[in-house]
Amino acid sequence: MIDVTNPIAIEFNEVERPDGVSGAEYLQRLVPDTKVVKAFNQTGVENLGNPDGSVMFVAGNDEEAVRLVVELSNKIGFDTHPLHGLKLARELEGLAWLWIHYAVKERKTRDFAFYLKEQ
Repeated sequence: MIDVTNPIAIEFNEVERPDGVSGAEYLQRLVPDTKVVKAFNQTGVENLGNPDGSVMFVAGNDEEAVRLVVELSNKIGFDTHPLHGLKLARELEGLAWLWIHYAVKERKTRDFAFYLKEQ
């Protein structure tokens, strides 16, 4: 299961973490026999149709499930980077909140993406 959501507080002012875990970890608790992978949550929907090499991180506990989602993400056109451990979904939800905050509260436009520049 690919978790593309972000647990944003109803006041739209922060990431909300029930029991201190990410939304993906919480979801994993609800469906323990399902392989949950966090991806496609760190950018706006505008970038999903034409990612143009923007960065996408993928986090999960199951290596094969992560590999499949990385493969899908690369086919879509993202510069995809796997992260080992669903606990890192916490950071991905924080990165998503940064994108949302910058797009909605600061810039008031959603026409940007994050990129990694490797030297």
